[in-house]
Amino acid sequence: MFQIGEYVVHKVHGICEIMDIVTIANRKYYKVTPSKDNKLTIYVPYTNENDIIRNIMSEQEANKLIEYMKGIDNDLVVDSKSRRDEFARLLTTGNIYDIAFLAKKLYILREEKLKNNRFIGVIDQDTFENANNRLIDELSLSLKISKDDVTALIDKQLR
Repeated sequence: MFQIGEYVVHKVHGICEIMDIVTIANRKYYKVTPSKDNKLTIYVPYTNENDIIRNIMSEQEANKLIEYMKGIDNDLVVDSKSRRDEFARLLTTGNIYDIAFLAKKLYILREEKLKNNRFIGVIDQDTFENANNRLIDELSLSLKISKDDVTALIDKQLR
């Protein structure tokens, strides 16, 4: 159970705040607002909350995630269609380990392209930004440090 005012992670929208618990047609819902779009309101059924929203990871879990990211190999997924399909699927799982995997793999791809004076495609760039922002937002809350400090920490740990 979540409380009003608590921050949670929505599997599609990332960090959200529980604004209220409401009853609509005799069913209870969490009324949540994404931190990236406070004009959007999402109603999450109270009965299957764990399928859609979850607690923000603890500091210990955040450190474990960073260690996991160190172990992700630097191999690139060359076939762009396969990469886009798989990465789009992973992004919608809401699993922070999937999101960290995406962020690192697309970061590696972007760096490889830049070495050759090329850029990653628009879809890959959008997926990278979405995954990276969700990763940084949650790590910032978990570690209680600024987003800039999270970015610096990840860069330091992964290089």
